Amino acid sequence: MSADELYAKFDVDEALKATQSEPENPGVWATAASVLASRGRYAEAAGAWQRTAELGHPREAGPAFYNAGNEWLRALDASSAIAMYERAADAGFDGVDALIVNAASALATQRGQSASGERDRRDAETRVVAKLRTADQWAAVGEYFERIAGNSERAASAFEHAIELDAEANMGEWWLQIAEQRLQLGDVSRAATAYQAGVDLGHPEWPAVERAIAVPQGNGSELLARFRQAAVKDRELPGEVVALLSALGRSEEAIAYADEALRSPATSSATRNLLLYALAEDALSHGRPGEAFSRLEGVAGASEKAKFLRARALVELDRLDEAQTLLAPFEPQGIRAPVKFRLLLAISRSRRGEPVDEALFEDVKPLPEWVVRLKR
Repeated sequence: MSADELYAKFDVDEALKATQSEPENPGVWATAASVLASRGRYAEAAGAWQRTAELGHPREAGPAFYNAGNEWLRALDASSAIAMYERAADAGFDGVDALIVNAASALATQRGQSASGERDRRDAETRVVAKLRTADQWAAVGEYFERIAGNSERAASAFEHAIELDAEANMGEWWLQIAEQRLQLGDVSRAATAYQAGVDLGHPEWPAVERAIAVPQGNGSELLARFRQAAVKDRELPGEVVALLSALGRSEEAIAYADEALRSPATSSATRNLLLYALAEDALSHGRPGEAFSRLEGVAGASEKAKFLRARALVELDRLDEAQTLLAPFEPQGIRAPVKFRLLLAISRSRRGEPVDEALFEDVKPLPEWVVRLKR
C-alpha cells in the first residue's frame, strides 16, 4: 500500500482540525500534509510540510522541506519546488542526489519540457551544491558526482571537502573513494596517498583500488602473490586475481586460473559471478565482446553489473535491438539512471541514427575509454 493510499483512509477535516487545536505541534502538521497529498491537494500539502519543517527539530527540517518541494512539484509550481529543495539542502538534508534530480525536474517543468535533461541536471546541481554545508552532504554529493554526473574531479573534490569538515572521514571510507576518483583521472600518486590515509584510519582494504594502484607503480607481481594466497579463504579475491592478471597483460593465465576455479564444485555462486565478471571485462578490454557475452551467460542473478556488461557487449557486437531490451528499464529513469547506463543508451541511440543529448558526453570527465572508442 502506498503512502497516499494509507493516508486516504484518514479524515481530512479531522487532520486539519488537529492543526488548529495544536498549531505548534509539527507531528500533526506532518500528518495533515500526508492526508492532503493523498487527496491531491498538493499545494496545501506543501504548505503543511513547510510548517512541519519550521516547527520541528532542526535535524527534521531537511526532510520536511524536501517533502514540501515534492508536493509543489506535483502541483506544477516549479519555482516554489526549487525554493524548498534549496531550503532542504541548507537545512542539512543529505539526500543530495534526490534534491538535484527533483530540482532538475522542476527546472524542466519551468522550461516547458516534458522531461529533464542533462542541462537541467547541471543547472539544478549548481543551485543545490551552493547550499551544502555538512560533511555528510558533501560526501553524498561526491557519490552523486561519481554515479550520476560521472565527473571524477568534482567527486574527489567533494569528498576532500567532506574530510575538511570531518577528519574521521567516515572511518576512512571517504579517503578510499577519493583514491578511486584519482585513479579515474590517471593520478596514481595522489590515489596512493589517499588510499593509505583511509587504511591508516582503520578502513578495510579495497582490493580493486589496491590493484589499480599497484600495477602502474610496478608492484603488481608482489600484490598478485598476496592475492593468490588470500584467495583461498576470501571469496571475493579470486575475481581480483583474474583482474590483476589481466591488468598485468597475462590474459591466458587469467583465463586458465578462472576456468579451473569455475570447474570446482567448491566454488560458491558468488565467487563464480565475480570470476565471470572479471573474465568478461578482460574480454571486453581486449576487443572480444562475443566472448564477454558468452561468459556472462553463466552469471547467476541479474545484478546491475551483469546488466551493464551484457548490454555493453551487445552494443559492441552491434546487436542493438537486444541491447535495447536490456537497457529499456533504465530509459524511463532519465537523469536518475547511473551515468554508465546513460552513456550506453546514448551510444546505442546514436548507432541507430536517433538523436542524443550531447551535453552528456561534455559533462562526463573523464570519458571512459570504452565510450571514446564506441563513439567514433
